[in-house]
This record gives sequence, structure tokens and C-alpha cells, in this order.
Amino acid sequence: MSDELPNPLQKANKVGLLGDQHGDLNHFLLVSRTMWSRGISVMVQLGDWGFVWPGENWDRTLNKISRRLAAQGQTLYFFEGNHDWIPRLHEFAQDVDGLRRLRANIILFPRGYRVTLAAYNKVTPGKILAVLPGASSVDREHRTEGSDWWPEEAITDEDLAALGSERADILLGHEVPIGVWQIEHEIDKNPDGWSEAARAYAAEGRRQFYRGFLAVRPRVSAGGHWHRHIDTKMGFNDGTRRFSCRVVVLDMNGAETMSQAILDTSSLTMEFFRRGDSVVERLTMRDQGRWAIRSEDAVYAFDLDRRTVERRPEPGARLSPNLDQPRPLLDIRMLQVGDVGIWSLDPVADDLPDYEHFAPRVESIERKVEL
Repeated sequence: MSDELPNPLQKANKVGLLGDQHGDLNHFLLVSRTMWSRGISVMVQLGDWGFVWPGENWDRTLNKISRRLAAQGQTLYFFEGNHDWIPRLHEFAQDVDGLRRLRANIILFPRGYRVTLAAYNKVTPGKILAVLPGASSVDREHRTEGSDWWPEEAITDEDLAALGSERADILLGHEVPIGVWQIEHEIDKNPDGWSEAARAYAAEGRRQFYRGFLAVRPRVSAGGHWHRHIDTKMGFNDGTRRFSCRVVVLDMNGAETMSQAILDTSSLTMEFFRRGDSVVERLTMRDQGRWAIRSEDAVYAFDLDRRTVERRPEPGARLSPNLDQPRPLLDIRMLQVGDVGIWSLDPVADDLPDYEHFAPRVESIERKVEL
């Protein structure tokens, strides 16, 4: 992979995950703003993005999205689902690192892509993230090839070969592994009355994804496609060994749907929220950006990019010359709404040890452009 081309995903401590968008521009702009308010600069959309579409002024839309992302310091990665204009997307030039940059900050993953994410420290290696796009449309019989359906949606053996069999910590796809009972139950019910041929075509697409899933044996698998939110821990067997995986499905675009998540790339923990929910309850050293932390007697200006913190006392509060100026931040032990705040600072004098600062009860945490 070339070091000359920017790839912010490699350095991201936290990644925003987005479910199906279906070309809903208002939804996407609101989600990107909510992600920004939570300190997320890198997002990955899990297929059915839908903004490059026949008959639409998609070039103008891409420019609008790119400007918004640039203003918020964000980069969007995405890959194909089963409702994306794949032949047109593949007309964008593929760089030496395998990525297609529709705009500098709008990037399409190739099939079977792998990347090593930033290491949390020198002891813990960075996680391996793998991408397996595509899915087979059960409603293919109601669509028109070249207009709103393309055979390139299907996961091929070539895609699986590109994915490989080396283990990955995270697998992102549009599909979901076989065995998730909520989805299996829906398929068995067949409430929309799909034909046997349609169901067989979609089932083969699921089997292809499952083959790739078993090959890389991920610890976390995240997808969309099924227009519902699922979060479950499951056991699997690839034929020679057992492994467990957290399987996450994000819902589709909508005001009340649980179609967004933030993935911590070190701990692999995940937080889910609706598109307008910008409330932040907790900060750690793995967050980024500028934040105003309000306590009972002061506002603390945290710059997690520069790793500094400055106390700004409320009127009438005692002054502290050592704290009421930007100080190097070494670590955050606790910074959560409703609890006391505890963080360690670099001492003023070189011969003094590091010391911890205790702030009164944290009342709010708010993202700021300027502090």
C-alpha cells in the first residue's frame, strides 16, 4: 500500500459505521454532522450508499457531500451493496493502493480489501480490517438490468480469493453471516412472497458471504442490507475449529432507526445511536478533536489532537495559575457525565512527578470547533 496517498482509515482510533443510505442526502448530512459532534473523522458506509445512480445529478451531489465532509474534517469510505450502480463506480480510477477516490474524501473500497489499523500502543498490534462487499437481491425479478439492478452485485469466487484466508479482527460487508436467527426467521416466513428462484439466488449470495466469513474468522462482523438492527454474539465452526464473533447489523436510513455506530478499533467495543443523537457521555484518550467539559466550577478545554487541557474557571471560582493555562495531557482515567473527572498532567517543573487532577462532577461534554 502506497504511503504517498492519504488513507485516514489506517490512523483512526474510532470509526463511524453507517447502515444503508439509499441516496437519502438529508439523512447522510445529518449523520455526518452527528458523527462530527461525537469526534468521528473517519466513517465507513456498509453498502447501498446509492448516491451515484442513473438519471440523478450525482456528480453535483458528490461535490456537495465532499464540501460538507471537508468542512467537518471527515473522510467517508464505502463499498457496494446490492443497490449501487457498480459498473459506473468501477469507472473511477483505481489507485495503486486499490482504492477508488471519487473525491479526495469519498473513497470506494475494492472487493476483498484488507488494511492494518493504527496500533493502540507499542505492545498491542493494530487490528486487521477486511471488507467483502456485495449481496444478491431477492427482488431481482422486479428490477431492470442496467437501470436499477446489475449482476455485478453478486459476491464472486474472485472476491473470496482477494479476501484471502488469513484471520481478520473485523469484517465489514453488506451481507450478514448465516445463522442469525432473526434473519433466518424472516427468510423462512417470506412475507413478501418471493419466488423460489429469487430466494435461491439470494441464498447463494448469502452462502458466498458466509464462505468469506468462515475463511477470515472475524471477532466482529458488521453489515446492513436487512433493514433492521441486530447485535448478537454467536459461535461458529469453519470445519476445523470453533470461533466466536459479535455479529452486528445496522438498520437503514430513517429518523428513528438504529443505523449508526462507532467502533473502537482497539477494544472492538461499539456504541449505537440514532442519526440526530449528538449527546456524548464519555471521553477517552482515543477520542479526537476539541471538547468543552463543564463541571460545577469551571469549563475545561480539552484539545485531544494536541493533547492539552486548560481550566477556565467560572466567575467567583478560585483561580489556579498552574491549571488556568494549556497544560500537556498525559492520560484520562475517568471523564464521564455524572462522575468526577480524573486526568493526569505533565508537571510544570521537570523534577516533579506526573500528577492527577480531580475535577468536580462532570455536567456536560460538548464538541467545539474552537476553544
